[in-house]
Amino acid sequence: KLREQLQSFLNQYEVREKHFEHELKAKDLECQLEHAKLKQAEELLKQAQADAFNQRGVAELMAEKEKESRATLELYGQKFESLHATIAKSNEQFVSFKKDSEKMLKRCKALEKEKREATKNAEKNQS
Repeated sequence: KLREQLQSFLNQYEVREKHFEHELKAKDLECQLEHAKLKQAEELLKQAQADAFNQRGVAELMAEKEKESRATLELYGQKFESLHATIAKSNEQFVSFKKDSEKMLKRCKALEKEKREATKNAEKNQS
């Protein structure tokens, strides 16, 4: 009977030992899984940081381009205003020239009429 009890005790011990081994293996596998998840998360973090760095660089480049474009637009606006003022002045000068030309044409016609009258009077006086 003592032998049977010892045998039973040894069998229970072996069963417990196997159970603990299985639990230990399960915990080891869980630990490996968590390490793999951690590595994956770290890689994702590194990738996200690299992407953020690249996006920041792109954003800075875009901001610089926008600044340059605004400066160019401002310059073109100033040139347009200058051109507009020049065209307005040119139009004023053209209108003034046109008025002067019309006055000159009227004077020429008046002088031609006066010349014809003077020529007629001279021909009458000679006859």
